[in-house]
Amino acid sequence: VEWLRTWVFFGFPWLGLGYGQIDGPLRGWAPVIGIHGVSLVTLVVAGSLLTLIRGGRNDRLVAGLALAVVGTTSIALYDREWTVAAEDELRVGLAQGSIPQDRKWLPEQLRPTLQLYGKLTFTDADLDLVVWPEVAVPAVADRVQGYLDALDEQARERGLQLYLGILTRDADSGQYRNSLIGLGQSRAEYHKRHLVPFGEFFPVPDFARRWMRSAGLPSQDTLAGERAQPPLPVGSHSMAPSICYEDAFGTEQLDFLPEASLLMNVSNDAWFGDSIAPHQHLQIAQLRSLETGRPMLRTTNTGITAVIGADGRIVARSEQFETDVLRASVRPHTGSTPYMRTGNWVVVMLCLCLIGFGGYLTRR
Repeated sequence: VEWLRTWVFFGFPWLGLGYGQIDGPLRGWAPVIGIHGVSLVTLVVAGSLLTLIRGGRNDRLVAGLALAVVGTTSIALYDREWTVAAEDELRVGLAQGSIPQDRKWLPEQLRPTLQLYGKLTFTDADLDLVVWPEVAVPAVADRVQGYLDALDEQARERGLQLYLGILTRDADSGQYRNSLIGLGQSRAEYHKRHLVPFGEFFPVPDFARRWMRSAGLPSQDTLAGERAQPPLPVGSHSMAPSICYEDAFGTEQLDFLPEASLLMNVSNDAWFGDSIAPHQHLQIAQLRSLETGRPMLRTTNTGITAVIGADGRIVARSEQFETDVLRASVRPHTGSTPYMRTGNWVVVMLCLCLIGFGGYLTRR
């Protein structure tokens, strides 16, 4: 069911059972069989414990054997390192502007926002990389081109790589794209591929779209980026980018791997306010690092901005709703985890086999 939630009705794989194991004893399964595999193993443990309490003698023997196998394997996998850290470090700064969502798009807020992020970027001369959040610049790129050119020049003078979230306009269709653009040492772009339904596009028939326009409701679709896009360069390394909830789709990160040695997510969780959702989103990001054996740089507008290690543990994090530049040194990682090679198919096939075996036993 969790796997189906990644693609049925455009997909929304939030709150998977396995995320609860990011700091738990079953976390070592994530680099091997991914988030859905961790969920499956969690269910096996729960079912086996229940069987030990309420099952018959033979059932209890099978449950005990299952727990022994899972327990032994979990111990062996718990702190297993699948990837190798590079010798060089990147000094990174993650800019958290903490612009209130109800003010972000006001015309009079544009200039203060641009000034704030410029100040956050260039106050520290000892950084290799600075990342701004999703749509940190509340404007279309071609309308603030002079500002972007000035940023690019300053970044190049300092030997800095800068990535910032901004809307760009497709030259052919004129549609907007939710983008990351690189300035300074390397010029590069990434356009969001997995759009939010009813937020960035509207899966409705034409008559409903016409009614939405007549009622003054948003109805224009954002243009999705191409599935095949290159990783984003930073020095001699590269990063696997994701925007907003794209990091909840584990296999989509695999398109950039193993070439990319870092993960990068930019988001705007200000929509969630002071709820549990930003904490859940951070936990999702941690699992992506654990699955791939790659550190993640996670930059958000109001928090929780964080640097996550290749083992899925938080290295540094900002406080929510505070203006900050989170600074850390990060070592890129190379190599592959088993999950990077197989994706979700091992777990999907295993579940189908279990369903078939269960049906066979029921007929008997």
